[in-house]
Amino acid sequence: MRAVVPFDGVFAALNDPAVFRQLYVDATWGTLNWPGNLDLAPEALWEGVTGRRRDDDPGQGV
Repeated sequence: MRAVVPFDGVFAALNDPAVFRQLYVDATWGTLNWPGNLDLAPEALWEGVTGRRRDDDPGQGV
């Protein structure tokens, strides 16, 4: 996960394993969420893993 999202800035709280374990998926939006209004959209995760933007690769994505 750190390779995709650095645990600094607004995500610094995720350095605490107790906070990281509170991860849940928002059923409506499909976002990864943690306490403190931290969320990560599936699109951002896909772009971080593939190194490509979704709109640059039609037919691919989440």
